[in-house]
Amino acid sequence: EVNYRGVTYGSEPFGLSDTKGQHFVMDVPVYEITDNNSQVSITTRDIIVMVTDERTLQVFDTLTVENSGDRTFIGRFNDELDTNQVLNIPMPSNYMLTGYRGPTAPANVRAMGRGLVTMGVMMPGTHSIRMSYYVKSDIGLFDFALFAEKDAPPVKMLTVAFPDIENWSIKTSSLKPAEKRDFGGKPYKVLKGMAKSVANISIYGPTYSGGFGIWDAAMFIAFGATGISLFMARGFITDWLLRREAARLEALSAKFDEQADDQDLKGYYRPFLDTIEDRLGAIEDAREDEN
Repeated sequence: EVNYRGVTYGSEPFGLSDTKGQHFVMDVPVYEITDNNSQVSITTRDIIVMVTDERTLQVFDTLTVENSGDRTFIGRFNDELDTNQVLNIPMPSNYMLTGYRGPTAPANVRAMGRGLVTMGVMMPGTHSIRMSYYVKSDIGLFDFALFAEKDAPPVKMLTVAFPDIENWSIKTSSLKPAEKRDFGGKPYKVLKGMAKSVANISIYGPTYSGGFGIWDAAMFIAFGATGISLFMARGFITDWLLRREAARLEALSAKFDEQADDQDLKGYYRPFLDTIEDRLGAIEDAREDEN
């Protein structure tokens, strides 16, 4: 191994039989480094979704990452974390990572916002990342929207495969239907397309589609009952607010009267007291109209 400008490079393993008095030449590729990701891209991302139960999906995610330049990409340095953020991978909501294999060790992968960030440098060439994770939803609606960060490399081709089973559906405005495929002898719907900064993907389970009408009706009834209650109680609420304002004004008027007597400033306080008296009269008239 050799360390060059903070980056460690190594040769392919080879055996040694006798090292006495001999010199060995190791072929170690060493590149200049850069923090410019213009030549780094995720050429393909293949997502295979499997149904575990009505509220849990298991996902197998494979990315092909290419550094087409002739420099080692070291990413953007994060001052707070004291490390380099190399590759940002957008992830679905409520995911739980269970496996990771790639050019970066799992210990150097962090969850940040709605994505995973790798910390290891990326040498020139093509690299593969394989992940497995669960996505959970209590209501049966799974949000697979993938939001790319500002400095994240683009995804050139995104493919999502989902089981073609009853009472489950997948919707997206970002991808187009492609030819169906079989995984493990089971048919899968396939969606494919160019992924922009946001890939909107939603998966609906039977819990969501079957319970939506009940949930919608319950919310409508709840809001309706609240609205009716407020409408019926509007007179009481209005009277209570007017009484509270009148009490506050009466206390303020008494305070002004006391200050005017103590400081012999009745002429100064008279406009304020007249305004308060007018407002108290308007409140009394409003309460009588309500009653």
